[in-house]
Amino acid sequence: MYGDNSVSLAKTLKVIGTLLIIQGNREEARRCLNEALMAFELRGQTKLIKETTLKIKQINKNPNFNRQQISAEIQNEIQD
Repeated sequence: MYGDNSVSLAKTLKVIGTLLIIQGNREEARRCLNEALMAFELRGQTKLIKETTLKIKQINKNPNFNRQQISAEIQNEIQD
């Protein structure tokens, strides 16, 4: 299904949020990740909910967390 709450759109928002983290744009990253999280919750995507929640927590807890780790994660997200 496509639209504002589709899993495909939410995955894209999650990737964009991750890229924004790498760029240092935490507020915009948080916005994208929260929007993705809402869609994942509506669709019951448990694994994606956990991953997205973890990224949001990382932004809130440590603004300078490991960029190499995030870069590796985005490679995995692109392949999914």
